[in-house]
Amino acid sequence: MSRIDRRIVLPTDLGEGSEIVFAHGLQLALETHCQLLLVHVHPRSDEEVNWTRLPTVKELLTRWGRLSADAAIADFERLGTCVRAEDLVGPRAAEKLVAGVDWTKTDLLVVGTHQRRGLTRILRGSVAETVAREGDVPTLFVGQATRGFVDPASGQVSLKRVLLPVCRGFDPDGVLDTVIRLVEALAQDTEFVFLHMGDQASAPPGLVSKAPRPGHAVATVILPGPVVPGIVEQARALSADLIVMVTEGHDSPGDALWGSKTEKVIRQAPCPVLALPF
Repeated sequence: MSRIDRRIVLPTDLGEGSEIVFAHGLQLALETHCQLLLVHVHPRSDEEVNWTRLPTVKELLTRWGRLSADAAIADFERLGTCVRAEDLVGPRAAEKLVAGVDWTKTDLLVVGTHQRRGLTRILRGSVAETVAREGDVPTLFVGQATRGFVDPASGQVSLKRVLLPVCRGFDPDGVLDTVIRLVEALAQDTEFVFLHMGDQASAPPGLVSKAPRPGHAVATVILPGPVVPGIVEQARALSADLIVMVTEGHDSPGDALWGSKTEKVIRQAPCPVLALPF
C-alpha cells in the first residue's frame, strides 16, 4: 500500500484557532506523504459551510515557499500528498466522526482543543478527546492557547525538545518508533527528555540506555510530586515543543468524570500533546 493511501484526519469546526491546527496537519501530511482528510463538523444542516475561514492549501504552500503563485495542480501533486474536505452535519458529532472514518487507514488524528477544565468541560464535554479515545489512533492535540511547533506564517517547524513522561513498566520501543518517525519526517535534531514523577527507586530501569537513535540528544529528569502538575511545569520550564503521553484511556469511574492523566495534561499543556494509545 502506498503512503498516499494512508491518511491524517483533521476534524475542524472552522472556529478560532483552526488555522494553526490546519498548518500542523498539512505540514505533517507533506512530510509523511499522507493524504490529509479535513472534516468540517457542524450541528445544523442549514448552517453555511464557510471554508474561507481557513487559508486554501495553495495559499499556505505559497506562503511557505513550497509552491509558486502560478503553480498548477501537477506541481502540487509532485509534493506527494493530497487534501480532501468533507462535511459532517448533525448532533453527536464525535460519534458520527468515529463511525464515519476508516481508522484502519489512519496514521494520525490531528485535533484542536479549547482546553476546557472543571465544570465547563463536564457540561460541554470535548469532541476532540472523545474522538481520540474511540478512534484509538495516535492523536496530536493542538490547544487553542498553546505554542505550536509549526508556524502557520512560514511553515517553519521547531521540534527542538520532546518531553516523554514515563513510569515503571514503560516500554520505550513502540512509543519511540512512532515519535521518531514523526520527528525524523520533520527533519529535526531533537532532544528527548524522559521525565519520571517519583523517586529513583520507582523509575523505569535502564531508561537512558534505551534512548532514541544516534544523533538525538537524551536527558532524564526524576522529580518528586504529583504527576500532572509536574509534567505541565516541566514542559514550561524546558520550553518543550511537544509532550508525548502514552495512554490506556479511561480505566476508572473517576477517569470518566474528570479525565485520564493524559486528558488532564492536554487541558493544561503549553505545547501540543501527542497521545499514543497503549
